This record gives sequence, structure tokens and C-alpha cells, in this order.
Amino acid sequence: MATEPPPFDFKYQNQFVEWMTALDSRAPDASPMAREICENTVYRLEAYQSSYLARVTSTLSDTLFEACENLFGIELVSQLLAGYFKLHPPHAENLTDAPQGFPQYLRAQAKSREGLLFADLADVCLQRWKMLTAHDPKQKIPTAETPLSRMAVLSPAAYIHPCSNHDLSAAWGFAQEKTNAMLSESIFEETRGVFLVKSSPTDFSVIGIPSALASMAKSLASGESLEAAIDELSSNANADGESIAPLVQHLVAGFSAGGLFTEIPFGEEMEQ
Repeated sequence: MATEPPPFDFKYQNQFVEWMTALDSRAPDASPMAREICENTVYRLEAYQSSYLARVTSTLSDTLFEACENLFGIELVSQLLAGYFKLHPPHAENLTDAPQGFPQYLRAQAKSREGLLFADLADVCLQRWKMLTAHDPKQKIPTAETPLSRMAVLSPAAYIHPCSNHDLSAAWGFAQEKTNAMLSESIFEETRGVFLVKSSPTDFSVIGIPSALASMAKSLASGESLEAAIDELSSNANADGESIAPLVQHLVAGFSAGGLFTEIPFGEEMEQ
């Protein structure tokens, strides 16, 4: 996959140097401060920049974005992360919180189908980490008598809809194999999103969602009841009841089999 975003300089640091030297009203060639910085100091800043980028991108590529690395290779992941941090210097206390805007940055830069897939996969990686470090799910297992209005998906949960025509759930599956194989053409033959839900204190589930069920998935991810999510889907003007009914049944069966539903206590709100 060709690298899409062009290389950038650390504009925010260079601008600081320019501002600092501009405090001296004299021209740069006549300013002792400017000469001292340009001749004896700037190279240190450049050395720090290179070392900093190498540490940050390597750490995030091997951990937070391991799935992207498995599918696209460490060089591309590191290069794209470097481009992002050059324009958006991290301010977060935790390194894992620093690339929160990375998927949006990639979607704005991407011009190929592979680039858009990369952006969505990076989003899944971030959501996965966010869930695994969030509160543990609290579950009251529904019974056969539990009405749909009192059933909801475990929290935390999230739904990621593809930003282009690709099967995001299949891409995630390939990324777990760690084979660094070529992207399968089949990934771009169907549009499917992913539903993420923390199913235990140490694990989470990824469920493929057909585009026809996107509105239902969004409702479930926001904490709505199963009944409300189905109603939302039914109210969609583009929804064909006969064609989506089997899809809904299959999805609900999959959630049930995975133990991903919980019963909403009366008088209590779902944790968001």
C-alpha cells in the first residue's frame, strides 16, 4: 500500500523558534540570538524530534495498533503515526490517549480504499483499548420471560460503521492471524461494520454488522433496549421488513449465544 499523507515538519516547534527569535527586532543575520539558535541549537531540536517520533510510533505500533501492523506492516503504521503527531503533538497524560484523532486524520488524508480501511481498523484498535480499560460489565442474565424492552447489550459497547465499501469485521479477523499476507479482494466486496462489546473484565467480542442493520447497531451501542433498537430499524424508510427479518434474527441469536445481553433493572439506567 502506497503511503498517502505527505511528509510534514514539526511546524509547531519550528513556529516557536521563529516566534522566539522574532522578539529581537533585528534581522536574523544581525541578531546574535538568531545566529546562536540556528548554528548551535536547532540541530538538537531536530535530534530530539527524530528520537521522540521513533519511540512513540514504535511503542504504539507494537501495542495499541498491533492489528494495523499485522495487516499493513510496521513501516506504514509508524510512518502514518509520525505524520499525525507532527501535526498534532500529544498533550494527553497517557500515551495511549494521544492518538484519539488518528482515525479522523487518516480518513481526511486517504484517497484509496486501502487507506480508508486502515482508518477504520485504527478506530477499532482505539475502541478496543478504550473498552478493555473501562469499567467491567455488570450482567443480569435475561430469562425466557424477559421482555425485549428490558434487554440490552452489555456496557461498554460501540459500533463502527465503515467509511467506505469494505468488510471491517473480515479485516479485523485477518489482522488477528499475524500473517502479513496481501489484503484479500473479498474484503472490498461487501460493506459490513463491527459491533464491539466488553464481554468480561479481560476480553471483548467483535460482531460483524450488515449495513442494513446499522441503525439497530447504533441504538444498541448507545444503551437502548433491544425493543427500541428494533423499532428504530423498523422506522428506517429504507428498511425492507421481509429482507431484514432473517438478519435481525441471526444477529439477536448471535448476541444471545455469546452471552452479550443483560436485563435492565427496573428503575435503573444503563451505564453509558
